[in-house]
Amino acid sequence: MNQPTNEPNFTTVMIIWGAMVFAVVPNVIVAVMIAEPKEEPFEQTIIAVMCLMAVFNLALSVGIRRWASQPARLLSGGLSPQELSERQFPIPMQQQIMTWALAESATIFGLVLSVLSGDAQYAIALGVLTIATMFVFHRPRRLIPEDFFDGSHGL
Repeated sequence: MNQPTNEPNFTTVMIIWGAMVFAVVPNVIVAVMIAEPKEEPFEQTIIAVMCLMAVFNLALSVGIRRWASQPARLLSGGLSPQELSERQFPIPMQQQIMTWALAESATIFGLVLSVLSGDAQYAIALGVLTIATMFVFHRPRRLIPEDFFDGSHGL
């Protein structure tokens, strides 16, 4: 008899991921609607620092995801590849949400920059970059036992 687990099913994971991806869109829309050109130029140093922080958060989210999904690390928990493929997507839900939120924070930096500078390009650019990161690096997928034997360094 199968024991129930506390891990959510794959459909739940996809719904949460989708909600976090598409939460980027309202941020961009708000930025486009309320960003008003300023009479005086905005401080370029602040723009550079906030853009770097946003890109750093995106890179950090990818790094954490790659570290957390290393096959050797996953197998160290004592579960077989088959058991892991039935329970994880490829990392536990709490870790996935953390990486998704970290990636999504780049959009918030874009929204803030757009409001402060009066130029919606920051929210648009960081929003597109966030969505691309979410699709390329953070999209949930089920593990398969072969993931543990193909020699890759992250899933």
